[in-house]
Amino acid sequence: MQQPNVICLAIDRLQAGYLGAYGNTWTSTPALDRLAAQSFVFHRAIIDSPDLEILYRSLWLGSHAVCPAALAQQQESLPAIFSRSGWHTALLTDERLVANHPLADAFLQRVLVDTRHVELDAPEADALKSAQQIEETQAAKYFAAAEQYIETAGSPFFLWLHTATLGRIWDAPLEFRRQFADEDDPTPSDSADVPERILPEGFDPDELLTYTHAYAGQLSLIDELIDSLLKTIDGGTSRDNTWLFLFSTRGLPLGEHRRVGPNEEELYAELVHVPLMIRCPTGGAIFGRSQRLVQPADWSATILDSCGLNRVWNSVEKSGLSLERLIPVGRGHSFLPLVRDEQVVGFDRACSIALDQRLFTTPAWSLRLSNHHVDLREDDTARHSAGNHLERAELFVKPDDWFEVNDVSDRCPDVVEKMRAAAIDFTQACITGQQSVLAKLPDELFFSLD
Repeated sequence: MQQPNVICLAIDRLQAGYLGAYGNTWTSTPALDRLAAQSFVFHRAIIDSPDLEILYRSLWLGSHAVCPAALAQQQESLPAIFSRSGWHTALLTDERLVANHPLADAFLQRVLVDTRHVELDAPEADALKSAQQIEETQAAKYFAAAEQYIETAGSPFFLWLHTATLGRIWDAPLEFRRQFADEDDPTPSDSADVPERILPEGFDPDELLTYTHAYAGQLSLIDELIDSLLKTIDGGTSRDNTWLFLFSTRGLPLGEHRRVGPNEEELYAELVHVPLMIRCPTGGAIFGRSQRLVQPADWSATILDSCGLNRVWNSVEKSGLSLERLIPVGRGHSFLPLVRDEQVVGFDRACSIALDQRLFTTPAWSLRLSNHHVDLREDDTARHSAGNHLERAELFVKPDDWFEVNDVSDRCPDVVEKMRAAAIDFTQACITGQQSVLAKLPDELFFSLD
């Protein structure tokens, strides 16, 4: 049997809440919507860290961010496994941090795509304005390089694409953002700068609208470029035998908690809740949607499983274990059995970490724990004494409170404590390296996944 090709397209700063496939009704993402219709879509994919170096450890080693680095490095990396198994492996990225990641050495080919374009006789500020033509944008230059590789690649290949342009520069031609502005809306700016700021209380909503229109315009450009990329994939001889994994490595705050622009400081859904779509080779007929909680370490295991290189989860099933929910702690496991409707256990909790914050998520709730920006009001019931410091807890109802803006911790203190205990249990199991089975979540945290 011919070995399949694998394309992993990682679009940094692609926020799930702005995609039509995830419920947005005012942006324009027809290519991504069509891809979603051809794919299996995970509605609750959650990254385990917004730090790219840590996140790529999870993606390429299949080990959760909470796991100690020394423990994670005992495993063989994703590109290394594909390289030694006969695939031509290549990494194409415009993000220097990804290109220089220690684990990237395992790719047989590694290309850092230079997307910058500044006219020699133009003032530097001109480089920060919207482009006149699509071809002049940084994103177009990156996707052109990706298409060129796919057109000339020999099978089987394992291609990892990572682009950072969506969070780096909003240089789409001005008409891309103008399409979203109504007559009474502020005139769209032609600046290509990506804002990085905290909006003041009582901020001008027109200012935020300018940012969201600019982001939506850049997203429309990305969508158009993805459409071209998909045509290149589908027009080649390898389409019938190619897996496509499209996801985001991080979302982008756009005013949901008064932050606008790239940051890794606040663990909320707009940053950690990302899109994930899996399109199987022609004839595989794997379509559908899932609310199960999946994380980057699971994506790694699933990519391997799609090519028959990872049978860890299947071997657990065949061992005859009859536990209600199996959670191999810290180490990712394939969710292809979920996609194929072969099993319904597991994938009922997720954890994200950053600096002094944790975000623990179950099917029914999301608990954010932080040791900074603590509200010291005497009536603040969302506090927890931990040694000599205060830990603030915020609780959100899931999946209804998509952007986590309605803190209900003061109304559900019992849920807060059960979530906190489950988070500690998960964290300790990862740190100690236990390949064990976590206890079933209390019913109050689980509810129904369907």
